[in-house]
Amino acid sequence: MPRKKKQYLQLKIQLRDEHPLVWRRVVVPYQFTLEQLHAVLQIAFGWRTYHLYQFWATRNKKTLYVPDFDGYSDAVQKLIQDIKAGPLLEKSNLIYEYDFGESWEHLIHLEKILEPADIEGSQAPFCLAGRGAAKREDSRGEEDNDAAPFDQAAINDRLHAVFPTDTAMPDDYRYGQKPQSRQPNRRTAKSKKQTLTDSELHDAVNGLLVETDNTTLRNADALAADFRQGRLSIAQQAYVAQRIIDDMMLLYYIDDHQTREVYVRMSVGEVVRSMLVQDVARSFLTDNQLAVLFNQIVTAVIEEHNVSYFINQFNGRGSALSTLATAVQHPAFPEKLAKRIGTTVLRLIINVNGPFNSNETESIAFIFYVLAARRVLTPKELIGQMQSIDGILNQRANEAELANIYPLIHQRAWIGVLALANVMFESAYTYRPV
Repeated sequence: MPRKKKQYLQLKIQLRDEHPLVWRRVVVPYQFTLEQLHAVLQIAFGWRTYHLYQFWATRNKKTLYVPDFDGYSDAVQKLIQDIKAGPLLEKSNLIYEYDFGESWEHLIHLEKILEPADIEGSQAPFCLAGRGAAKREDSRGEEDNDAAPFDQAAINDRLHAVFPTDTAMPDDYRYGQKPQSRQPNRRTAKSKKQTLTDSELHDAVNGLLVETDNTTLRNADALAADFRQGRLSIAQQAYVAQRIIDDMMLLYYIDDHQTREVYVRMSVGEVVRSMLVQDVARSFLTDNQLAVLFNQIVTAVIEEHNVSYFINQFNGRGSALSTLATAVQHPAFPEKLAKRIGTTVLRLIINVNGPFNSNETESIAFIFYVLAARRVLTPKELIGQMQSIDGILNQRANEAELANIYPLIHQRAWIGVLALANVMFESAYTYRPV
């Protein structure tokens, strides 16, 4: 029976598996859809809507509440814009999963149902309380992955701005919104406060080419932070991008196996990853800059030979793959490159002269997963590319001479990728065995 009077849900949402605890207490209208709740969660936890997401009830994991139907899934799927949050939460806690690669799970618990008198005229939705800093995008597993500290006033300012009424649904948080124009927003460039002069920025970019591990990495950390924290104007961001592209910094002495040169490539990779994430939030890269940059990223993956001989030691190959993993999540990543991702991965594996000791396995599996989740690769194309890699590596291993151990190393590296890819697809509840 429909409710005759307006009511509200007081919810406590906790980011799972985080210590110290990260949680928010919010109040939303009872009639809110899951799509509207998604927008509230993005704002309350400081996310940027860069990634895919879904809901499910803890008592019924076989039904997924999704922004768009997924052809890979055998689960029952319902669209979030059609589902009211209140009736679901009265029966079960919900999980909101954001970013299937990082798998940030938010446990949503209904604490109480409120009457209008209980909120004393406050504009819903609003945040009542919280604890713990927001987390940076793409930072799962990093020791220092805090973003902005909890700021109740800032969260409520944002909620009130995007929800002028309790029936509104802000367009910025709707699934499938087209990315912003690739032309820079000059008004934003003029209004943003700069913390670096152009001369200082020029020196910072040049600092990326200092072939000393600690100095180079410190310069990269600082410049990447400038991108993440909005310290650069649009014009300054475009300048950094053009310098990296023109000087081909991602490919800096890539044929040289000396360690000092790889620190430059790894440092530039960190900056490029932050740059691409920022461009999704507020575009500043032109179509031509993106096209050249994406090609250089793929070339770096194929040609990078720097490896580590100790487990969990980051290396040039791992850095190049991390950058590609960020690139494939960008809405403008070219379909032509995506369709050839199997060839790129095969060439990478054949070129390696050591086992996968860094993040290579995770990054390759994640790249395939993202392209499938974004439907850039159809199920047939995904399976076809994986089978092609499998067949070629198996043939090379079978035909190799006994003294040549590399084909066997390549084969085992690929087996590790397949095993992890299988886990990724299965754990995301959108898995169908083939």
